[in-house]
Amino acid sequence: IPTGQLALTMIAFLFCGLVFYIGTSFEGDPLIAIIFLLIIIGTVIWKYVKIRRNIKISTVEALDNKEK
Repeated sequence: IPTGQLALTMIAFLFCGLVFYIGTSFEGDPLIAIIFLLIIIGTVIWKYVKIRRNIKISTVEALDNKEK
């Protein structure tokens, strides 16, 4: 497992724990926790996809330069 992915997973788990804690703090209102969770998961996935895309682009550029 790449360290970046591992760190991302750790952060995601921490956020999930935090969200769960926030969710239980609001008296019986899990909707807020669910919304927070969706926002966080969405952000993490979007950032991860963006990073992956950047890596792909840079590797393609490197290959192009090697051919020239």
